[in-house]
Amino acid sequence: MLLSVMKSSADVGIYGAAYKVLENITFFPAMIMGLIMPIMSQSIFSNRKKFEDISNKTFKIFLILTVPLIIGILFLAPAIMNIVGGSEFSESSDVLRILVFALSAIFFGMFFSSMLIAGNQQKKLLFVWVLAAIINIASNLLFIPKFSYFAAASASVGTEIFVAIATFVLVAKNLKYYPRPESFLKIAGSGAIMAGFLGLARDMNFFIAAVGSGLVYFLFLWLFKAVEASEITSIISKKGVKEYPGKGISA
Repeated sequence: MLLSVMKSSADVGIYGAAYKVLENITFFPAMIMGLIMPIMSQSIFSNRKKFEDISNKTFKIFLILTVPLIIGILFLAPAIMNIVGGSEFSESSDVLRILVFALSAIFFGMFFSSMLIAGNQQKKLLFVWVLAAIINIASNLLFIPKFSYFAAASASVGTEIFVAIATFVLVAKNLKYYPRPESFLKIAGSGAIMAGFLGLARDMNFFIAAVGSGLVYFLFLWLFKAVEASEITSIISKKGVKEYPGKGISA
């Protein structure tokens, strides 16, 4: 990590505490794509409808997951860092608020990268990763001396957004797949209501605010009919994978 070379151990600790939260959450998109990859690889050339259907469902699930992640961390970052690292890492909360956008981009970067691998486009994907590494290193070298851990966090955001956009472009160009942002307004509306709840719940206990906001978000997803249970189970259950019906997507 260039931050450890160019700045003090205190700065490294502030950044590292926030980054640890990001690292732990990236398990979820990796797990989901681990379940989906075999279906993508099997169907991408043999059953285009099945491939597009499962891809659209996965894209929608990632939208559903990233919206509350962003909103929740923006509002609850200080409490999260207090739990993770204690009061001495209070400065990490602002770093976490930046890194949450990198985390969201990672979801979609993993999604499109997995599609490229399924479509035998590994060489093009490798080029994206090399270019992303160059961008990240250059950004860190340029901005860390002046902006410290904020520069490192912003460089991570820029790098992950670049990967997500670049892999999307490659998927669109080489695999002719374009995600359908189904129910986006319903998902965004549920997120806005969740944000309103958190704005009113600033003085509540962290766990009450976190659980309550999650319940509010998923309640309004259900009320708006943004997602059906069959969509989620077809993604995460082995039975759903084997019996994948290609149904259940709500508009």
